[in-house]
Amino acid sequence: MNVALATRPPLQPELRMSNATHSNPPVIVRLKCGLGNQMFQYAAGRAMSLALGSPLLLDVAKFRTDPARRYGLGVFRLKPQFITGARRLAVSLLDRVPIRAVPMSLISAVHGRKAAMIVDDGMSYTPLPSKPGLWLLDGYFQSENYF
Repeated sequence: MNVALATRPPLQPELRMSNATHSNPPVIVRLKCGLGNQMFQYAAGRAMSLALGSPLLLDVAKFRTDPARRYGLGVFRLKPQFITGARRLAVSLLDRVPIRAVPMSLISAVHGRKAAMIVDDGMSYTPLPSKPGLWLLDGYFQSENYF
């Protein structure tokens, strides 16, 4: 197996909100850093999406700007959906300006749903929301309490 191909996310069609299997808005996880961190980030997002009955979307844009890191979850037999299109553009604003300066109303407008960001600094556990909504997870989520 070509390792270079296995570590890059495949191109995926944009997930439609009208998908009959998921009526709730998605949980979006911003993956970053190495494989260990990505596993924690994915596990927290997956647990939250299952609890809420929401689709899980992965944001892998950080790997385009960090040459030392690559998407590593490709070694597992996951069937991930990746954030694309206008959703990706709206979320990418978070990479360009201080996190508090991005109005969540802009991301909400692009997604057509109210959005909220959950930031985990890796130093403590903060309970994740239990109600469906467009949730954007950004952080490390390294507590077993997340999953």
